[in-house]
Amino acid sequence: LMKKSLTKIFAVTAIISTILSNAVYAAPKRGEKIGTFRVTAYTNYTRSGKYKNIPTAKGMMPKANHTVATNWKEIPAGSKIMIGDSDIVYTVEDTGNFTGLVDIYMGSYGAMQEWGMHRLPVYRVIEE
Repeated sequence: LMKKSLTKIFAVTAIISTILSNAVYAAPKRGEKIGTFRVTAYTNYTRSGKYKNIPTAKGMMPKANHTVATNWKEIPAGSKIMIGDSDIVYTVEDTGNFTGLVDIYMGSYGAMQEWGMHRLPVYRVIEE
């Protein structure tokens, strides 16, 4: 019985793998410019490298190259955005008490410090 179950699982996995490998994904594109924002960085890591288990305002754990915090009156939660010339698509999952600012989640304290502050255009994402 166990062997039959494993055989079925492997067969289904092979089918799913084939479907995914044949799928065509359209790259996201920059849509309209929302505005030019101060772009800063934040992290859940302390200077010593210790991780603070703090979820975003949406209740999920933030991820580098994915999570940004905005004022949701300016750029609503769940929005997909691109910043400057970067091809990274960020998702608004966190918020803060600020205006005119986008805060990018970084995966380390060093990366956060290195980023500093920039003034960059922010665009909506068009997903096709």
